[in-house]
Amino acid sequence: MITVNGDFYLVNDPSMKYSENGTPMTWFRARSPEGKDETIWVSITMFGKQAEIANQYLKKGSGIQVTGRLRHVEGNPETYKGNDGSTRASFGVICDRFSFLSREKKEGAE
Repeated sequence: MITVNGDFYLVNDPSMKYSENGTPMTWFRARSPEGKDETIWVSITMFGKQAEIANQYLKKGSGIQVTGRLRHVEGNPETYKGNDGSTRASFGVICDRFSFLSREKKEGAE
């Protein structure tokens, strides 16, 4: 298993749905705070109570610190062509824990 721990900023509002057994699931895309050429893109998925909290309080632009693991599925990382024609990748992450980043940290990172 590969553990992921880092700061990320949401690039879209979270989406939430419930599984067939009633478990809340929330997912969104996010990026690392590095510079344009060093940015890491991730699709983050959360389950249970933290999924409900994330859906209620996070929005596009929110900063979070995530501890989780890479999603083990074929096609991870997902590759795609950027606007400049270069090949890029986005990693799937299952979030085990997250915390909110303060506004001061977000403003200093961008």
